Parts: sequence; C-alpha cells; structure tokens
Amino acid sequence: MTIEHENDPKRAALTILMGRLADQSALIGVLTALHDIGSRIRVVSYGPFRGLRGTILLVDTITSDLEEPFCLYLIALEGAHMKEPVWFEYDEVEPISELLSHHYSTGSINNS
Repeated sequence: MTIEHENDPKRAALTILMGRLADQSALIGVLTALHDIGSRIRVVSYGPFRGLRGTILLVDTITSDLEEPFCLYLIALEGAHMKEPVWFEYDEVEPISELLSHHYSTGSINNS
C-alpha cells in the first residue's frame, strides 16, 4: 500500500491510496499512516542525519504476517546538505509533538 499526500493552497488537500489491504488490521495501519503524513519528526537513528528535523511526505506500509504493518517514511529534512527526501524506517524517527510533551512533563523547557 502506498499513500501520497498533495497539499495545494488553491485546493483542498488530496490523499491518494494505492494497493490492496488484507484485513482490518491493515486498514488500521493505513489510517495511522494517513495521520502521519505532514507530521513533523526528528531523526533518532545513529547516522549522519541524527538530530535533524523534517516533515513526513509519504508513508509506505509493508503488511505481511507481522502483528503491525512495517512503515517506511519519506522525510523532507531540514538542514541537510542533500535536498532530496530520504527514506527512514518507523523506529528511526520520532514525532516532535511527543518531544514537546516530554519536555513539558519533565520541566526541561523554560518558558522565559
């Protein structure tokens, strides 16, 4: 299943789904992926992109006999020398909104 998202300021947002779903659990994975497109992330994997932030452009989900679908994210990175988006596995990135929630809960953000 491939999910593409287009956002044109002159028109409403458009999401295109391509592929077949095996069952309802696969559908839940797709709906989760739809929610992820456009989300802000931070790269947490060890490598040259660690710590960079970006935006999810595309989600590709692999469904098989796994309990949860395996997701790959195409990320437009900020601050990277290369301008092309880069693919990351689901566990190589984390949402920025969770980072903010964690910092507020631990008191590590100073509002002054």
